[in-house]
Amino acid sequence: GIEPIDELQMEFDIEYDCNLVSTSEIQAFDRRFAVFPNPASDILNIHNKTGEPYELILFNTLGQMVRKETVVNALQMDISLLEKGDYFIRVTHGNQAFFKRLIID
Repeated sequence: GIEPIDELQMEFDIEYDCNLVSTSEIQAFDRRFAVFPNPASDILNIHNKTGEPYELILFNTLGQMVRKETVVNALQMDISLLEKGDYFIRVTHGNQAFFKRLIID
């Protein structure tokens, strides 16, 4: 049968349309944004190369939003209080959405 975590993952994938992230989508993210270091532990740097404001949301693996920010040029995000593990970054502007995996160690 389906485990509860599998069902939750399916709901997250449908809600945030991130079940299939292709190489071209990763490259599209990297052309617009620089996220470093990754893995990160204290401070996460996000550089927006587009010059347009993007909404950035950081999700944990349960699909819970843990941070929400607006990135215009650059942002330093204090992640020191977040639990170690995998996270997902979603940045959006209008109808454009980009995803990236983040590891906090």
